[in-house]
Order: sequence, then C-alpha cells, then structure tokens
Amino acid sequence: MSVSPIKKINPISDYDLEIGRLTLYPNMVVGEIKEGMHIAYENFNIASQIIAEEYKGTVPFIYISNRTHSYSMDPVAYKELLPLFPNLKGFAIVTESKRRRMMSNLERFFINKPMRVFSTLEEAIIWANKLLEQKN
Repeated sequence: MSVSPIKKINPISDYDLEIGRLTLYPNMVVGEIKEGMHIAYENFNIASQIIAEEYKGTVPFIYISNRTHSYSMDPVAYKELLPLFPNLKGFAIVTESKRRRMMSNLERFFINKPMRVFSTLEEAIIWANKLLEQKN
C-alpha cells in the first residue's frame, strides 16, 4: 500500500483568513475559500501578500484551489493577480461536484498557466508534483 502524497508533505504555515484558509507547503499553496464568499482582487490582497512573502517571487509553486465550499470568483481578479506571481507554475482546482468541474474549466480562459480540474486533492497534488519536476 502506498502512502498518500498529502501525508508526505509537511506544511510550512497555515493561515485562517477572513476569506478562508491558506496552507503553504514548500512548493504548493492550498486555498480553501469560505462558503458564500465573493473573491475579488481587493479581498484576496492579504492572501497574495502572504504567498508573495513566502515564495519571494523566485520559488516555483502551484496554487491548488480546494473548493470544499460554494463561492464566487471575479474572473478579472486573475488578470490582476497573476502578474504578481511570475513563479506560479500551475493552477489546480479541486471539486467533487461534476457541475462545478465543468464550470471551473471556463476559468482556463483567464489563467495563462498550466491548469487542471480534479475531483480529489490527492490527484491535484500528484499533478502538481509532476509539473514542478518538469524543466522549464
């Protein structure tokens, strides 16, 4: 029996923010936004500052949006946030809902990075690790 990739990674830090929880790993961020939130550039500002501080613009990382709750996202926020992270190597969305997975695929038009939608966090972490291992 193999060990889950989730259990092999120790978090660097964990933040409980107004918008939700942000867990930082050596090369991954797992974000879990609270139920009913509307995410825009302005209210993701503290989270983006934390990420920028931790990865210093040089450490490659993957952002995993673990969508355990229902919330909305202003797609324009991607256009404003992505330039802040030149070291972002990919973006993953995790949702168990087939309907939400289909809707999440539309976000691909706003994200100019490798992006995938998964039904489990474990699948997203495996993909993220493979993406990080690839040479630029």
